[in-house]
Amino acid sequence: MTQPLRIVQLSEAFTGGVFASVTGLSNGLAERGHEVHLAYARRPETPADIRSFVHPSITLYEIEMVRPIDLAVDWRSFVTIRRLLRTLAPDVLHVHSSKAGVLGRLAARATGLARRTFYSPRGLAFLQEDHSPRTRYIYEKIEWSMARVAGT
Repeated sequence: MTQPLRIVQLSEAFTGGVFASVTGLSNGLAERGHEVHLAYARRPETPADIRSFVHPSITLYEIEMVRPIDLAVDWRSFVTIRRLLRTLAPDVLHVHSSKAGVLGRLAARATGLARRTFYSPRGLAFLQEDHSPRTRYIYEKIEWSMARVAGT
């Protein structure tokens, strides 16, 4: 194996299929010798004992993030994510879910990680039919804009 990478996984939607996918991916990377840091937001459906689902070497960070747009909470989340990225200086940032995708890519841009950021949306907010057409249009424009900020 080549040099181990320091990888930060970031997800706001840390439940159900996203939880299974992100923990599985993180575990696989840790088992291959990479240094994995998993930053997540807790939802009511998030398992209580996350530690029991992840490889012992994975470092966990619970970050305040909320699903809807909330400028005050979103700003605090961005500052926390930016601080974490500056502290860890990862080789790779992998963001999952729409909210983490926006905040993580902005923080990546602010910390010089834009070209080392990967985005796996899991469920694009602008496709969710439980939102009004206007809200979906706004979410689509946000996604379009963030694709130009950072990441693959």
